[in-house]
Amino acid sequence: MYIQSNHSDSRKKSSNEELWDAFRRGDDKALSELFLRYHTKLYRYGMKLLSDEEAVKDGIQGLFLKLWKMRNRISKADSVTFYLLKSFRRILFQQQKQQRSRRQRDQEYMEEFSSRSLTVEDKMVITEQKVEQKELLEEAFHMLTDRQREALFLRLQNGLRNKEIAYVMDLSHQRVRCLVYEATKRLKEFFS
Repeated sequence: MYIQSNHSDSRKKSSNEELWDAFRRGDDKALSELFLRYHTKLYRYGMKLLSDEEAVKDGIQGLFLKLWKMRNRISKADSVTFYLLKSFRRILFQQQKQQRSRRQRDQEYMEEFSSRSLTVEDKMVITEQKVEQKELLEEAFHMLTDRQREALFLRLQNGLRNKEIAYVMDLSHQRVRCLVYEATKRLKEFFS
């Protein structure tokens, strides 16, 4: 697929929906005109979502390539703008998910590779340190009140904000702030 900028005037006067229908029938010039009309809009939208110029450009190319390959199976669009933005968003997030998955696999591989180079003694020491840290943390948490533990758990394990914790625990926002502050203070004192 190549993009032509010198389409006939009839293409430039066509509505987006007319171009869409022509593209679905296999008219590559109609797809080129859609690309020219929507490239800037898609680029701006993609940059708001990702702030990664290369990923956005790749996403736009991927979108139009996928559209061309699937043109026979694509339905009529009530709003071409809506269809393209929604499809583009999906493609960007799929790319981002694949990239995260690839990074995670690489990290796991590196961790596995580096753990192979540790001696048995090194592994035993690391395991003992982890057990000691866990026991120390559990001891510190038992010093907290039940409410402090619950508030801290909701904050650290579930990533809730104070307003959300207040709603879950049926407390005032101020009371939750106090609970989190006191719990944090007690833990700092314990570890120092």
